[in-house]
Amino acid sequence: MQVALIMIALVTVIAIPMIFLRGSQPAAKALLLRNYGANLIVIIGVLAIVSLILYAVRVARDGRPPLAHD
Repeated sequence: MQVALIMIALVTVIAIPMIFLRGSQPAAKALLLRNYGANLIVIIGVLAIVSLILYAVRVARDGRPPLAHD
C-alpha cells in the first residue's frame, strides 16, 4: 500500500504544473491540449484498484493455514 501511495504522489507532483498551466498558451503554440485533471483521476483510480487487488490477494494467501507435511 505504501508503494501505491508513493506512486500516486509522484504522478500528482508531475501532473500539477500541467493542470495549473493549462490554457496559459494559445492553442496554436500549445503542444498538448489535454484534460490533465481527468487523466490524473483515471491514473490514480487505476493505481488504487491495482494496489487493492494485490493487497487482497496477499491477505488471502497469508490467511490460509500452512499445509501439513507428513
